[in-house]
Amino acid sequence: CVQHSVIGTMVYEKAKSKPLTKEERRLQVLLNNRDVHLSMYTTCYRSGGKYVGTCKGGVPHGFGKRYFVSGDWYEGDWKLGKAHGCGVYFEAATHTTYDGEWRLGMRDGEGSSCRTFLGNSVEYYGRWEKDKQHGEGTVTWTNGSDRVMKGEWKHGELIKVHEDRSGFNFGSGFVESSRKLDFPSSWTDAQLAELAV
Repeated sequence: CVQHSVIGTMVYEKAKSKPLTKEERRLQVLLNNRDVHLSMYTTCYRSGGKYVGTCKGGVPHGFGKRYFVSGDWYEGDWKLGKAHGCGVYFEAATHTTYDGEWRLGMRDGEGSSCRTFLGNSVEYYGRWEKDKQHGEGTVTWTNGSDRVMKGEWKHGELIKVHEDRSGFNFGSGFVESSRKLDFPSSWTDAQLAELAV
């Protein structure tokens, strides 16, 4: 995913606007000269969140960053008001960061989700579909043991484990499992610590 930088903003609060700064006017001229029909905005939501980035038709479209009242934020590509393309989402309550591909507001494609807890972390890297792990993926724990597990997920459930860092193959290469791994935000710190042992 390619990172972008946002220059200049237009502020909207409760349908009142502030005049553009010199930098914002310069950016608007650049956008107009390139025949780009996007505008730069800082939009404050009644919920207390805000969006800084490009818009089309009054909704986030192009590139921007959305701040939520909870402390969560998303920075990346937008399409008609939804995360779409490449982007990073940070969930403040669980200290979880997802960096990867999005489709229509959901994690979809290649991506990495990392949760930090008690000085340790657990990371899933692999395929996502409709906001759930789906396909090949790897889970890495960093707690001194640096345990690594490769497997296959289907609709968020771990269905096959290929091997761990020791190279030990489970069963005849796979283990069928009904154990659901809602990685990572639904796990408690105690559950994560137990899995890392």
